[in-house]
Amino acid sequence: MHSYRDRRCHPYCKKGDAQRVKEIVDKLKEDGRIEADEHLTSYHRPGGNYTILEESPRYKTKRIVVNPCEKLSLQMHQHRSEHWIVVKGTAKVSIGEKKIFIHENESAYAPKSILHRLENPGSVHLEIREV
Repeated sequence: MHSYRDRRCHPYCKKGDAQRVKEIVDKLKEDGRIEADEHLTSYHRPGGNYTILEESPRYKTKRIVVNPCEKLSLQMHQHRSEHWIVVKGTAKVSIGEKKIFIHENESAYAPKSILHRLENPGSVHLEIREV
């Protein structure tokens, strides 16, 4: 079987190799990998997307992209807090009643049980890391 590294420069497989995808999925399932059932990037988030970079029972790290002039849903978590670091752009952050702007290489912390939201007030994609 070819490795992903061997195939990445060739996004298309030969017609006869299409069935080999099942071998890859079976191997992912055997290894207990989430990628067997879910894509690591989700485009279902209103206003942007996220990619799971790392996940364990105690934490999850995501790359979140918020489209220009968009915002993510207002949310609150009972069992986890969130820490955001801006990689690109500027974020308008609402944590409870507090609203602040954070820029590249700056961060914000949303404690559990507090309403919070991320917005992109700018004209470029906002990219953050969420832990």
